[in-house]
Amino acid sequence: MSLSSREEETQRRYNSQAGQWMKASGGIDRAWFWPEELEALVALVPTGVYGIEVGCGPATDGKYLRQKGLVPVSVDYSEAMLALAKQADPDADVRLMDIYDLEFAQDTFEWFWATACLLHLERPTDALEQLQRVTRSGGYGVVTVKEGVGELIDQNTGYYFHYFSDKGMSQMFTSSKMQVVRRSRKNGGQSGYDWLTYVVQIKK
Repeated sequence: MSLSSREEETQRRYNSQAGQWMKASGGIDRAWFWPEELEALVALVPTGVYGIEVGCGPATDGKYLRQKGLVPVSVDYSEAMLALAKQADPDADVRLMDIYDLEFAQDTFEWFWATACLLHLERPTDALEQLQRVTRSGGYGVVTVKEGVGELIDQNTGYYFHYFSDKGMSQMFTSSKMQVVRRSRKNGGQSGYDWLTYVVQIKK
């Protein structure tokens, strides 16, 4: 599936602004933002098994996933972001890929990690269906999105943002054959939009 014009512009902006994004977010050693979600996933998934981290950016989340004994394959559509990931960790398994067209066979992974990426998509259900396809039945995943109504183009960054409700997410999970096993809300800070966070189980 091809990206929409707004998604393509967001991709272009991430490529052109990768260095600025990294600096603004705290650098390669930036503070870990998802500790509760990671602990919830680790409690459900055996160590040493492969999973997919989508929309990984510079793959700083992947570092923390590996520290907990998980084995992530980190994918993103931004070449510049992946270059930063390889610069930080030459051994990281990072791949250039579109979340709408994950180039893996069915049931390749035991788990998935999708934090702060569905919010840049016009068709998030299509992305969830791709994650369901490449993750085995019974596997688990983490999804985080921003709570709100509608969509917008950020005036500072030019990124496209899609906002979500808990009810809407529940409906998307159901249609994508995922069952919510944990849900919570995080303060969104200066953005003004709180985070909705989910741990889900694949139910094919």
